[in-house]
Amino acid sequence: QREAIQPYNIIYITLEDLSPHLGCHGDTLIQSPFLDAFAQEALLFEDAHCQVALCTPSRTSILTGIRPSTSGIVKIDEDWQQVLPDVVSLPRHFKNNNYYTHALGKISDPRSGGMDDAWNVKEEEWSIKNNALIPATLEVVKSKEQPFFLAIGYGQTHDPWHPAEQH
Repeated sequence: QREAIQPYNIIYITLEDLSPHLGCHGDTLIQSPFLDAFAQEALLFEDAHCQVALCTPSRTSILTGIRPSTSGIVKIDEDWQQVLPDVVSLPRHFKNNNYYTHALGKISDPRSGGMDDAWNVKEEEWSIKNNALIPATLEVVKSKEQPFFLAIGYGQTHDPWHPAEQH
């Protein structure tokens, strides 16, 4: 008889415009000890690329598993839920499989349809403004009597869109 496999708890962390210049990616100049330590225990994607250099198509692709070239979502202000009304999003998949789903921060851009209703809890939809929320949120999700899918989204880490004038 096979032993039942316990479902994994999942923490999904997303950041806008994060450079791969981190110790966990082999950079010897950048000091990133906390991310490096986390990467030792986590699944680290070492060859990840965005298909369109805008957040909405990239976020929609990750959350739906559908490429921008297939969905047609290639601009920031396209409402992914209107374009893809029947899609099962990543959090919906987990919720449908008895996971507690919690979104903290910018997981979908509110200008492009925002987050679907697959979340048990949604907080700080534009971005995490205070890292102190993370330990408290971890305690909340760990206290549930079911596995969890926790999405943490940092937004507005973009490079400056309008560089300072040279004097």
